[in-house]
Amino acid sequence: MFFSLITATLLGGVLAFKSWNAGYAEMLDVGSDIDSALSSYSKDFKSKSLPLLKSFYREDAAGNFLSHPSAAEDMGGVKKISYLPPPDGAPGQLKEDLERYFDQVETIDNAKFKLNRLYDYSPGKSADIRLRFQVWGRLKSGEGFYDYGLLATRLGKDSEGNWEITSQDVEEASRILRPEKTFFTDVTKESGLEFSFGSIQETNELVKDYKFSIINRLSRGSGVADVDSDGDSDLFITGVRRAGLFLNDGRGQFTDATAKWGLDETGTSYSIFPLFADIDNDGDPDLLLLRSFSESKVFRNESGRFTDVTASSGIKISPYAMTAAFGDYDADGFLDLFVGSYGDTKNDVPETVVRSRNGQRAQLFRNRGDGTFEDVTVRAGIDHTGWALACTFFDLNGDNAPDIYIANDFGYNCVYKNNRDGTFSDGTWEFGTHDIGSSMNVSLLDYNGDGRLDLYTSGIASNTVWFQGPGMTNILGRFITNPSTFAQTFRTFVDLGMHVDLSELNQIGYKVNGGNSLIENQGNGHFRHVKQELGSAWAEWSWGATAGDFDNDCDTDLYVANGFITAPDTKDF
Repeated sequence: MFFSLITATLLGGVLAFKSWNAGYAEMLDVGSDIDSALSSYSKDFKSKSLPLLKSFYREDAAGNFLSHPSAAEDMGGVKKISYLPPPDGAPGQLKEDLERYFDQVETIDNAKFKLNRLYDYSPGKSADIRLRFQVWGRLKSGEGFYDYGLLATRLGKDSEGNWEITSQDVEEASRILRPEKTFFTDVTKESGLEFSFGSIQETNELVKDYKFSIINRLSRGSGVADVDSDGDSDLFITGVRRAGLFLNDGRGQFTDATAKWGLDETGTSYSIFPLFADIDNDGDPDLLLLRSFSESKVFRNESGRFTDVTASSGIKISPYAMTAAFGDYDADGFLDLFVGSYGDTKNDVPETVVRSRNGQRAQLFRNRGDGTFEDVTVRAGIDHTGWALACTFFDLNGDNAPDIYIANDFGYNCVYKNNRDGTFSDGTWEFGTHDIGSSMNVSLLDYNGDGRLDLYTSGIASNTVWFQGPGMTNILGRFITNPSTFAQTFRTFVDLGMHVDLSELNQIGYKVNGGNSLIENQGNGHFRHVKQELGSAWAEWSWGATAGDFDNDCDTDLYVANGFITAPDTKDF
């Protein structure tokens, strides 16, 4: 009887899973079909082909399109207009709204309408969806414009089986207006900074047999420091064939001083991450240079020349190092070094998208104060093996001891709490700074002017969230169906389930590719995620980010570098 019950339970589970998997496959087919239709819609919108565009709408299509603007908000020379959802009972004027829209537009540089949510559907009949859109170009008034937002849309099928819009309304939308005048001028060539140190095509051969060749797509970096102590900021730029050190003359001109300062191709090729810091307390910036495919280097600044002291420094860095930070964790007056690494991309791939812990171990080097460092990783309790892309020393709890924040790709971000005795302990969940997703960078800023530093992490804002579903079910199922990832997936959700509540766990599908995060410092050793309420999440596929008062209005702005290599016609942004 007992075995019969077990057998029946297992059989029921298998049948239920097969049914779920079939439904999931059906959802993917419907969503992909809709995305293909939206690709054609986007092309017609960009070409301002109103007759073709109207053919996507059913004759009696109801709704509104950017027809309820708010007053323009001046943002330091740039204006922002918010478009509100239509009032209850507002008459439908969808096609008229589209005509008015194109009447004011001179040119459209690009238009993207993408499936953002697939709420409900009946295969071959109808679907309730949310669209995310971006349109930018120039108005007939001469102003540049950028429209973006979300549209609640209902689709049906016409007599020929094509998707058509039966209703559409604004959920939220905005327009940024830029005047004709130019705020910034490109002076790259005039300043002496026009150069090429090689491209990723030159390293394709090196990674052709790698299991995870994405390492060849990760961005190169740059660093700024006054290396010659003349009061002007100099520039170091990494590259494939070599790196470059450019000295600033204080009058807008830069001179390539790479060779003069002793930085040859042998020591700077395949460089990815430069970090300046005064590691010997002699008052000038020394240089740590992380490299792919080659040994990372330590250069001491000796008043007009950088000397390679890697061998004598005691710093031996993982070949998959991606990020580093200097900080005095033991308060002895000398800067120590933390290094975060990616995984062994030649022989391995990330375990899951939400908790990969099969990366190379992070490293902590203590500065002895005599020009040498010792590896104290194990002694200090650093056991991080995530796929790290960024890190920083930062006093999260206000005890005047710098903690370590690590931004991870393929998993949640981590914190190592400084115990003030030379050791660290995992404080990820204590501080509430975990950020589930694919973080590429972490920046410190005081966004609200309260005197406390907040965290901004950049990651992926992807339209692929529509097929991950509103909860963990779909994303979990995709890994459960793969025997090689089943065990790790099970451990992942057990781990997360111990630390986050059900509502957060149920949003993993959206969090993985949900964009950038702004994490507010509440001043009591705890942090609060505020990206949704402040609108700081959506910056597409983001990499680095920097904060500053760019418009001199006494508050903090953000500049985010984004983009990725895509096909000409992609279903993602």
